[in-house]
Parts: sequence; structure tokens; C-alpha cells
Amino acid sequence: MNTFTKTITKLTAVAALALSSTVASADTALELGLITPIQITDDITSVRGLRIGIIYTENADVTGLDINVIAGRVRGDFTGLQLSLINIIDGNMTGVQFGGVNIVQGEATGAQFGFVNYDNMGNGAAFGVVNYATSYHGLQFGFVNYARELEGLQIGLINIAKNSELYQVLPILNFNFKF
Repeated sequence: MNTFTKTITKLTAVAALALSSTVASADTALELGLITPIQITDDITSVRGLRIGIIYTENADVTGLDINVIAGRVRGDFTGLQLSLINIIDGNMTGVQFGGVNIVQGEATGAQFGFVNYDNMGNGAAFGVVNYATSYHGLQFGFVNYARELEGLQIGLINIAKNSELYQVLPILNFNFKF
């Protein structure tokens, strides 16, 4: 079993555990929403289980499976699997994101699949048309890849690693590793 398959298996287990675990008093196991504030709980409640939204759903922290048709926002941290046209996380993300636009203001650990992936700090793999990170450790695979600080590999049409000791901008392949 390769590393990617192992990661997906672990994240699925985390989501299943979150769905079946006991929920603390300030948390909910299920969030359903049309557009914030029209949702089961308020936007300061954390979700430990399943969150489903139609237009825009917002919560404090989310752990588990997060599905939003248009957009979803997590004001704190996210752990699990997130599917939406637009995913916004103000805190840290551990898991996998599938979306048109994936934004993580804190640290992203895992994988992102989208047209645009933005991370303040990223660890793992980002697959997109445009991948942008202030700091990235891992693989960026896309047409345009940018990292102010890269420790890893970029594969794409235009690859920019501002801290590269060789070339900051390269087509096809760019890398920066610390040995």
C-alpha cells in the first residue's frame, strides 16, 4: 500500500471515528445549513461528525466529513475530508481538500486538489492549476507553482521557489532541499 493510500485510509478512519464518537456539549455531530445563519446550529459551534451545506456554512472547528455545494468556512481548525466549490479554513487543516478554491490561513497538512490552492504553510501535496504557499514542504503539482520558502519539489509549467539557491524560476521542474 503506497503512502497516499495509507493517508486516505487514515483520514477515512478519523472521519468514521468522529462520526461515532461522543460529542462534547459545545459541539454537534451533525450540521445542516442553507446559508449562515440559516443552519441547525450557530456559527460558533464546532462540528465533530458530518457537516452538509448548500450555499454557505460556517462553524468554529470541524472534524469529520465536510460537504458544501458552494462554500464552507471553518473559523478554527479542520481535520478530515472536505468537499466544496470553495473551502476556507482560518486555522489549520489536517486531511484532504477537494475544491475549486482551497484556502488555508494556518498550516495545511495532507493533500489539496483544486484549481487554486492557497496555504500559509503547507506540508504534503498540492495538485492544482495554481498552487501558492508562503512556506511549503512537499510536492506542488500544477501549471503555476509558487512558494516563498520551498523545501520540496515543484512540477509545472512555471515553478517559483523564492528561496532556491540555484534558480528561483524554472519551467517543468524546480526543487529546493536541505540536506
